[in-house]
Amino acid sequence: MVTFLKNAKKFLGLKNANEAYHALHYVGGRVYASSPQTLIWIEEGFDKRGSYDFMTGKKLDVRMPDFEMVIPQVGPRSCHALFDPSTLVRLRAVLKGIVTIEGALLDVTSVRLDWFMIGLVIRVQTPTVVIEYKTGAATRDDNLRHNAAYVNARLFANMIDYFVQQRRTHVSLFAPLSESWQSPVLFYAAGTGGVLTQVCDETSRED
Repeated sequence: MVTFLKNAKKFLGLKNANEAYHALHYVGGRVYASSPQTLIWIEEGFDKRGSYDFMTGKKLDVRMPDFEMVIPQVGPRSCHALFDPSTLVRLRAVLKGIVTIEGALLDVTSVRLDWFMIGLVIRVQTPTVVIEYKTGAATRDDNLRHNAAYVNARLFANMIDYFVQQRRTHVSLFAPLSESWQSPVLFYAAGTGGVLTQVCDETSRED
């Protein structure tokens, strides 16, 4: 829980006018932190229920997001890449390098994710740098269609950093369930998970 709270601020929409994005939400034994673009949670059998302001701990009378509608419903054969802890640490180092190179441009930099039999292929292309990085285990059934995803580079880096810190275990990264850019990307590890929305980056789409 301590690590979750340490990281939650990165995933809350504290600048958003909607107080639902300022809160930690307890429901069904889980605690969630969310913004319009991101969602993370841990599951530790919490008895607590309701929404509480992250900064003050005060109970909030807000409409709790419908998390079941946000989290993609995947199965064992859903297209995904599997990362062991050491692979995830290497990926974090690559993403930190991108952060350093891009600096102020990072908020508008998108990352293309492709799931193949060789693993996950990550591509970043900006006016200053082109990076292609292959990582993860081959977990896709070649008979299954997969969908590419475009995500914000900074938010993607934050999500990977969270999983490195939170669990230090295997993490699955699932491909979007549809071709629509509105279909999010799911990260899952034992006892925790995250969802990252895609960016509508029509200029870099190759499909």
